[in-house]
Amino acid sequence: MSFTFLGKPISDSVNAKNYGVKGDGSTNDTAAINALLSSSHKSIYFPTGTYIFTGTLVVPNGKKVYGDGANTIFKLGYPFSLTSYDWRPQETGHLTNRPYMYVGANCTVSDFSIYGDTTEPKDEMHVAVLVHGNNTVCENIRTNNINYFPEDIQSKVHPYGPIEFCPGFGMFIFGADNVTVRNCKFTNNGYQGIGTEDAENIVIDGCYIGDGFRTGIQIHRGSKRIVVSKCIVHNENSNKSADITFHGASGDENVDRVIISDCILGPKFGEDRLIYSISTIWGYEHNITIKGCDIKTQGVGIFLGTEPPEETSELTNVVITGCNIDAARRGVGVDGDYVVVTGNLIKYGTNDVVITGENKEVSGNLSIYVPRATS
Repeated sequence: MSFTFLGKPISDSVNAKNYGVKGDGSTNDTAAINALLSSSHKSIYFPTGTYIFTGTLVVPNGKKVYGDGANTIFKLGYPFSLTSYDWRPQETGHLTNRPYMYVGANCTVSDFSIYGDTTEPKDEMHVAVLVHGNNTVCENIRTNNINYFPEDIQSKVHPYGPIEFCPGFGMFIFGADNVTVRNCKFTNNGYQGIGTEDAENIVIDGCYIGDGFRTGIQIHRGSKRIVVSKCIVHNENSNKSADITFHGASGDENVDRVIISDCILGPKFGEDRLIYSISTIWGYEHNITIKGCDIKTQGVGIFLGTEPPEETSELTNVVITGCNIDAARRGVGVDGDYVVVTGNLIKYGTNDVVITGENKEVSGNLSIYVPRATS
């Protein structure tokens, strides 16, 4: 039997419902799905339906898995028991990843939705799609309600110390290189829409990230050669959140060579948020380019470095150009060296551009002071 994938015919493509997978919204399909995924079939089609699973679905190397778009739903059932994968095992106090779908190398996964469980919060790192293999493509995937619960629940104390979230990712690219994520939608996540760590040559293109509890896109330590383009991030109305966050670390775990271009960042439906739209946490980043972005926030448009500036900031080589920034507080702030801020339209409430490092160029910007109402 053959099907088409992205408009092209596929040989050796099988329909999951012909192999014991029900997709009827009530049957636990975990065992049947994993048996089919581990079979010799290279391409597996999941037609319209709701596929209940209670354990991690494992996509082995070299597989194609695809559905009918939003009408193909993988839904986490309750009670569940997800497989644990180490995340920074050398560090005390870090949770393990518990993915709903684990994706290996040389895979293509596309055209389906993944829904989390809302029965009770879990102090576990839930990840809808964990990409842990090189040369993988993820397209037209939707995730929703990944360990997402109200703030009063998320503020409880975790065994490792106070937390502000029940950790949940729409997608996490961890220890994988040459990965493309295109036209995906990540909403209602307990932590991040999409994150990268120890990953190189990653493209995140044309994605929508909304209503996450903390960060829309987080570029973690060891992420290098990352391109984020034509994405829309409308994160939750919370002063704990940001649209895009860099989280590099010292040594080889710095973040290096990142381009953020032509993205729309800001509140949904005119909500006010006292946050940074694009921010860093520690300032271990190098070679960051932000261009052609439309940024709106009740806080700071772009802040890179540390606040207050500390000796630990190693931020270098930043270019911010061609952006439209509307920030109720500062437009652009950079605590780093070799910084170029040019050709931007900056509407600001407190100050337009503040650079605290050396070797800087601030030129050709149109800065407009806009008084903001204060409560």
